[in-house]
Amino acid sequence: MIQKSLKEPLSYKEHLIRPKHKVSKDKIINQWDNIKQIIAYLVLKKSNQSILIRKLTDNKFKNETKEALWAYNDILRSEYIYRYIDDEQLRKSVRKALNRTEAYHQLKRTVATVNSDKLNGKNDECLTINDACARLLCEVILYYNATILSGVLAAKEKEGRLEEVERIKKVSIIAWSHVNLHGNYTFKNRSKRFNWNQIIKKAASTDIQESSPK
Repeated sequence: MIQKSLKEPLSYKEHLIRPKHKVSKDKIINQWDNIKQIIAYLVLKKSNQSILIRKLTDNKFKNETKEALWAYNDILRSEYIYRYIDDEQLRKSVRKALNRTEAYHQLKRTVATVNSDKLNGKNDECLTINDACARLLCEVILYYNATILSGVLAAKEKEGRLEEVERIKKVSIIAWSHVNLHGNYTFKNRSKRFNWNQIIKKAASTDIQESSPK
């Protein structure tokens, strides 16, 4: 059942998907100016968002504006649920976004636990630095992948190989099987610069095949 509606729930008794409660429109109307101000502050970042969100989500903090904001959120959430049920493309996009998020978390866990699954650091500051370094390495891997894929995509488009272009567009940049996370890397020799063009040219010379279903 959908959480809230603008009419009485009994008005939808003939529908397959029915609301559970009625939204309090009066609360929203009476506090609309305050709601718009809160939303504007969040969008324009004119106030400390973390403090504002913490106050709004605190169960001990209750006032008419918060109740009205929650009622307005019920409308948006119900509308989104309807769209999610009805729109196949939206469902695909949501699943794709969730898969990307999970893939990134897997990458971060892999990078963070590469040292025999042991946390580096004896205090909170060291652990924070270690976590930030893991995120930085993840971003470097994503940048590396995105740069190569972008170069290969441009090369394939220039050659008019449209089928391969569409396949490349489906490739995720969140991949690390080609990265040696257990290797030793030296950054002292700066005379030998990284040649992006050479790597992209080699990658673009390979035919992009459709992956077979598992």
